[in-house]
Amino acid sequence: MPVVKKYKDLDLDFIPHPVSGDLLPLKDADAVKRSVRNLILTGLYERVFQPKIGSGVRELLFELINPLTQKSIEIAIEDVLRKHEKRITLISTLASVNTEENGYNITITFSVDAISEILVVDMFLERVR
Repeated sequence: MPVVKKYKDLDLDFIPHPVSGDLLPLKDADAVKRSVRNLILTGLYERVFQPKIGSGVRELLFELINPLTQKSIEIAIEDVLRKHEKRITLISTLASVNTEENGYNITITFSVDAISEILVVDMFLERVR
């Protein structure tokens, strides 16, 4: 019988359990999705003892909205996930321009090595001052 890895992570939304009041952990696919999202939204030098972890995507959001910036965001996301998220195999990264809301729609497709399913993370990135 093969050993199946279980992934757990703390939910940073800090949503308590309705009955016990304990924090609910994220498990398996949800934990990996949250990790992917956190890596993308983390800036370089933002983590105190791990300054090289981060994507630099937030800085790119202040550039002109054009195909070059769109491709740079895709490359930055792919780089950070390949370097720092060893639990996944990246399938595709797509950044599409949303001119009405002045941002980018991001779709990341990947498979988790320990779980035999393909996961998709959709997010909207915009400038926040």
